[in-house]
Amino acid sequence: MNSFRSLTEARLLAFLIGFAPVLVLVLTWDSHGVSSQFAMGIREYALPILAVEGIVIGIATLSGLYRWLVSAPRYILVAAAGWLVVAFYTAFLVAINPALSIFLTFIWLLHALFAAAVAFLCRKSKLSSSDLASALLWGFIFYAFAIAVFALQVDNWIEWVTDIPGLGNLRRVSVYATAIAGLSVGKLIWPGRWLAITASIAAFFTAFWTGSRATALAVVAAVTAAALLFPCARSKRLLGGLVLAGIIGFLFALAFPVQAGVGNDEVRAVLDMSDNGRLTIWSNSIHAIMNAPWFGHGEGQTALVLPDNPFLFADFQAHPHNVFLQLLMAWGLIGTAFVAVIAGWLAHLLYRAGQAAEGFPFVLAAGAIAAHAMVDGALYDVAPVFLFAVSVGAGSVQPTKQSESRD
Repeated sequence: MNSFRSLTEARLLAFLIGFAPVLVLVLTWDSHGVSSQFAMGIREYALPILAVEGIVIGIATLSGLYRWLVSAPRYILVAAAGWLVVAFYTAFLVAINPALSIFLTFIWLLHALFAAAVAFLCRKSKLSSSDLASALLWGFIFYAFAIAVFALQVDNWIEWVTDIPGLGNLRRVSVYATAIAGLSVGKLIWPGRWLAITASIAAFFTAFWTGSRATALAVVAAVTAAALLFPCARSKRLLGGLVLAGIIGFLFALAFPVQAGVGNDEVRAVLDMSDNGRLTIWSNSIHAIMNAPWFGHGEGQTALVLPDNPFLFADFQAHPHNVFLQLLMAWGLIGTAFVAVIAGWLAHLLYRAGQAAEGFPFVLAAGAIAAHAMVDGALYDVAPVFLFAVSVGAGSVQPTKQSESRD
């Protein structure tokens, strides 16, 4: 009886995490396009996702998360403490807008604790990685279907980049698609692949329909890297599934009768070779970083410190569209060095856990998001970082002997 209850609770927790983006969609749904201040407030910081992160952290804390965290290697604890000092120092004393910087820094702390909580709960068998993967795939299928229905029924002009329900900005949706494409393609090495292939088709359809050029390239980059590192990635089933899902997803996007705004379509996603202003943004970001190279400007200050772009009116860039520049902008060389130490340790854990079938899909999802973050703000907004935290948390856990024998 107790084991059945634990299994049920674990699956409910996996369902809650997997459908967290859907909660944002439901709470911001408006068949005519999001217009109310309430919905826009929920959407901007994906508040239901933050609530889910808090719930998961709370459950893990009651189960002994703190004791597990302090058992980490000492150099990781020092790096984490160093990052905290730099992040809050810049937020309080350096940032042009301290209130925003402090708020966003606390969100980063929440994301980090959430990733640790997922890893801890998976390690303690209070959360199943296979159930979590399935919940994430089902959640995205529901999300993609709902957005397609919204597009087909909306009867008035909307600003597609910002007015759709759910995560809002199409680029956030494309990162969601990138994460699920990586996860689902990685899951093709498991038995029972119909859910994975369905989710991967939905992910590529969504990415191509929104005009995202990064999703397909990011997933291909992640699969290529994985094939070099993991024997299980050198699978005809995985590679064939990737190609098949990409082609079918593109054809569905091509046949879909609604265009997601001017310039956002499958043709742009495949044929547009322009830098879309990235080179200018990167150049301006480097200039701003050089003004505060050691400790940065504080989180969330990019738009306030970038020099004005003379070619664009009312230009607003919340992030530098590159994760390395983003880190340097926020926390400088010192803070970035602390993050790099933690990232290197996590990469080692991901490499070890990715050798097994249960961990590999999450490793591939994390890799796809990381690749996406080279050219966009894939590790800036709440929902994409939430997905990355889930992937790193679940993907860094060593499989148990039971799961190894089962696979």
